Amino acid sequence: MDSDGDTIPDVIDPDDDDDSLGLTDTSELIFRDAVEFFVGTNQKVGCNATSVPYDEVDDTWPPDFNDDQIVNIFDVLALAPPVFFSVDGDAAYSRRFDLDMNGIINVFDVNRLAPPLFFSSCVP
Repeated sequence: MDSDGDTIPDVIDPDDDDDSLGLTDTSELIFRDAVEFFVGTNQKVGCNATSVPYDEVDDTWPPDFNDDQIVNIFDVLALAPPVFFSVDGDAAYSRRFDLDMNGIINVFDVNRLAPPLFFSSCVP
């Protein structure tokens, strides 16, 4: 099965929904499926269906914390204290915000939202 039509079978496709937008980092794709599994976003859908914030139950694009189809200051603010510097096990910690999957919400997670991703948008 090839759910995103990129000719790479899902079983070996590191980005089934192609929501990395062609961006790469030292770990290959920024939002590869392993990241999406960790943070709890849908690995098969690359973008929310609407641009209305917080109207969908299932998050789809990892950097879009408020599900409005754009990465902007509102997504950065979601990482503000008490979330910032929270660690796995703290009440304020959520895997949803731990984009680098290291068990702590810190500057490395904020950096994942930096340009060229900042102000980018997705299309359903």
